[in-house]
Amino acid sequence: MFTHHQKCVLVDTQTVGNHRKINAFVGGIDLCDGRYEYDTPEHRLLRDLDTVFKDDFHNPTFPPGTKAPRQPFEGPAAYDVLINFEQRWRK
Repeated sequence: MFTHHQKCVLVDTQTVGNHRKINAFVGGIDLCDGRYEYDTPEHRLLRDLDTVFKDDFHNPTFPPGTKAPRQPFEGPAAYDVLINFEQRWRK
């Protein structure tokens, strides 16, 4: 089983003079700290659907980034995210 963890949020807003502006937010990893591996004998995919996995909501193993681009992305970078989303949606 494989998944593609590319996520984006695109916000289309109106600016001065009735122009349009896009802000893009991008994520590419599972940000849930402490998420279990669900395909192990201890965490079966189907027999545990009614089970609550304690602390399955954050991931402390990833330190806060300080050297990466900050979000939201605007201008040409935001339009690149939009084009990438459209291409993947149509695929």
